Amino acid sequence: MAHPEPALTPQTESKPLRVLFARIGSMTFYAGPQPGDERPKGGGRYNKNNVGHELFNFADFGGRLYGFARAKSGRISLEQIETSAASESTLTDVLVVFVAQQKIIGWYHNAVVHRTSATFASGVATSMRKRLKQAHTSNFRFVGYSFEAPTEQAVLLPEAERTYKIPGTVKHGFGQSNVRYPYQKRGKGKPPAWMMNAISYVQNYDKENLLTNPNAANQSEQAAVISQERGAGFQSNAVIRKAIEEFAMSKARSVLTAKGYRKFQDTSKFKPYDYICQRDSKRFFVEVKGTQTSGKTLILTKGEVDHIRHSPSQCILVLVHGVSVSGTQTIRVGGGLVQIKELWNPDEGDLIPISYSWRVS
Repeated sequence: MAHPEPALTPQTESKPLRVLFARIGSMTFYAGPQPGDERPKGGGRYNKNNVGHELFNFADFGGRLYGFARAKSGRISLEQIETSAASESTLTDVLVVFVAQQKIIGWYHNAVVHRTSATFASGVATSMRKRLKQAHTSNFRFVGYSFEAPTEQAVLLPEAERTYKIPGTVKHGFGQSNVRYPYQKRGKGKPPAWMMNAISYVQNYDKENLLTNPNAANQSEQAAVISQERGAGFQSNAVIRKAIEEFAMSKARSVLTAKGYRKFQDTSKFKPYDYICQRDSKRFFVEVKGTQTSGKTLILTKGEVDHIRHSPSQCILVLVHGVSVSGTQTIRVGGGLVQIKELWNPDEGDLIPISYSWRVS
């Protein structure tokens, strides 16, 4: 659905977190070289001819993650995260947000950040070397790690969820460096608005995590809907799906406003529902589905179903079906019939499992 930046939470307004944004190359799992996910792409000049150390940023080693970003001069400026840390060699309780292709791909909560690269424990280094050897990976040079955090306090987004954009080489944007701090040198300035909104997004995110569900990449709602629409004979791809979703979101808000709902908040980017709104001082959760099909069957994620089960008297479905799509270079969408189901709580017998994930032992 459409993804404006989320509103600030009270926590981020009153007390900005210790935070650091790190630009890295693009991968799917960041768990060592794997078929189809052999090395980071992009993320700086180093990765053109070498294998970037972010290759292992989300690889679990005994319940701990060891992350890397290629900082200027090989040093993390801790005083630009916490102004009183000028004499410190490490800084704890830091939110490290990783960015690839100018989009958030994951983060560490409660991370330890090292001013200069720390040396891997022998067991971790040995495991890395083994994985590199098995994959016949060359041009990887051990340089240590910059960040560490408990695996259970980290999130790696499925690729379908990597949509939150971070401004690049614009005024007060991320800039050209691979590390972006909340403060300028000597504690000057303040965190820009985009950074505070990104922190809010991270704090509010409540969708799939590749670290806890390795199959999340194969269970994407978007992929399932594209397959469904193609099976029904419609042209469908990620660009078309985005256009349909944005169209349906706009239409849903319009029809619900006409029914007396107010105070809409778009939560589609970080929650398993698309809007929060109010009517008669009661809060409601809105799920919006847009489709080119007749809308006789809908794809629901596990997270969506779980949420409905917890809040059956507060859920609303807005279905926009029969959406027309035209154009090739510029996608145009229109039409569509709207159905609204208030107090939406699908009967268990109407939920049909369409796939299973089997863990190979």
